[in-house]
Amino acid sequence: MNLILHAGHQSAPIVGEIREVDTDMAFAQIVDASVGSDADDWLDACAGAKRVVVRCADPIHADASVSDDERLLASWSQAGWAQFDEDLAMLDQQAIAAGIELMIRPSCEGMLSDAICTMAWARRAQGLGCTLLLDPVGWLTGSMMRDVDDHLRRFGELCQSCSKIGAVLVRSVRTDAAGKLEEVRVGEGELDPKLIMDRLGRVIRDADAVVVLDWMDLDLLGL
Repeated sequence: MNLILHAGHQSAPIVGEIREVDTDMAFAQIVDASVGSDADDWLDACAGAKRVVVRCADPIHADASVSDDERLLASWSQAGWAQFDEDLAMLDQQAIAAGIELMIRPSCEGMLSDAICTMAWARRAQGLGCTLLLDPVGWLTGSMMRDVDDHLRRFGELCQSCSKIGAVLVRSVRTDAAGKLEEVRVGEGELDPKLIMDRLGRVIRDADAVVVLDWMDLDLLGL
């Protein structure tokens, strides 16, 4: 199934929608929320939706007196993971009660910040109803672009045969004026479409659903 992600032009807390290419039927709504935030802020707004996508939790915010190392330790410590698992289990039950499939989108800035920890989470979360909106390019950081071929290859190898993948988002990145990576469609980004498919092709082709930002990306990727 091929899908298009439409960002923006929605009413808060809904910030985007994923729709089927062929039928234009809604596949999922995207909300401005993360694991650990108050689900009451978006559950009512998403009533009737089949699926809802939330972020994989945001890093713990600390005051300026706390170093970056201490902030990372607080976020990804054993206690941090225990809290994440507890929050996600509760959110999963709320979504099930509302008749909604919960989809979690990993990113380099959230708890599921790389392929290794995401796959480790997927193995221990088999009893939950939620699935992943896998976004492999979302694990890339600016410093990783020098060796992007190797990183994408590792992502592809680690994510093969993961039963928690509900859909795969295939996109690219572009460096903005501030030197940060911004999300763009495949045709606008710095990653060669052939490289994306060479390194992530098996995960993409094995997925039940593939999401792109523009229907023309499907042709660029050979999908």
